[in-house]
Amino acid sequence: LFTKIFGIGVKIASQWYQEGLRTLTDLQLHQIKLNKEQQAGLLHYEDLNTPVELWEAEAISQVVRQVIEQILPGATVTLTGGFRRGKPCGHDVDLLISHPSEGEEMGLLPKVISILDRQGFLLYHSFHRSSFLSLEDEELWVSGGSSTMDHFERCLSIFHLGDPAGSRPGAAGVQKLGALVGSGTSSCPRKAVRVDLVVTPSSQFPFALLGWTGSRVSSTWVGSWV
Repeated sequence: LFTKIFGIGVKIASQWYQEGLRTLTDLQLHQIKLNKEQQAGLLHYEDLNTPVELWEAEAISQVVRQVIEQILPGATVTLTGGFRRGKPCGHDVDLLISHPSEGEEMGLLPKVISILDRQGFLLYHSFHRSSFLSLEDEELWVSGGSSTMDHFERCLSIFHLGDPAGSRPGAAGVQKLGALVGSGTSSCPRKAVRVDLVVTPSSQFPFALLGWTGSRVSSTWVGSWV
């Protein structure tokens, strides 16, 4: 139960269980201290544990793509993860951002976050600067494929998704949510969705795409051969 809260790992969940906590209500009754990430995870617990449908992922992709187009024309936004592998639903949305001209992507993500936040699309976000040195850096690769992916510049967020009644699946829902860009408001019901925005230079895009598209098993297998 507790590990399903965004921002809570096995260690903290086990500690709470040993202290006698069993329900989400127990956390409130015992006034457990939570950081901002965990507070957001608890507040939006039900939504974040509800599967994300393909049309919702595509709608979020379009919103992000339109914002990026305003800032850096020519930049690309690619929906990855299970959706790219053909799955109809998933637990979050992973978007890989890049630009054909190496270096043009630098400084893009903070601007995107600022606009999305100002328009009311972000319920929570955490920005992580790039610590990626080079694909030739052996120390990064020997640590494993999945951990290598963590070195790219990224934003971990909870997205405020509009849910246009009667417009799912497909184009109508995407178009209606896309129209919210610039206003950030809607009379439609809302849903909280986990969204990760990851920025990669064009020279590293193929490796990043492989890392975020493959399943955990395939990513580990690929990482062992790099």
